Amino acid sequence: MLSWYDPRVAGLVPKDETVRTLSEEQAGDMMWTPDIVVTNTELHGDRVVATSFQEDFNGKESLTIARRCTFF
Repeated sequence: MLSWYDPRVAGLVPKDETVRTLSEEQAGDMMWTPDIVVTNTELHGDRVVATSFQEDFNGKESLTIARRCTFF
C-alpha cells in the first residue's frame, strides 16, 4: 500500500462519511494518481488482480494494488 496527502481530495468524501473508496477508473478521472511499476526483470509473469484508491476527509490517499507475480 502506498499513502500520501493531498488536501484537494478531501472534498471528494461525502460529508456524512469519513472515507471513500474508488476504482482505478474513477480515481483516474477525479484526482492525480501515481504510476507504479514492478521493475524486477527476473519475473516470469506479472498480473494486476485488483486496484483501489481510498481517500479520507483529511486528504489522506491510499493506493492498494494486488498483483500476482511469478518468480520461477
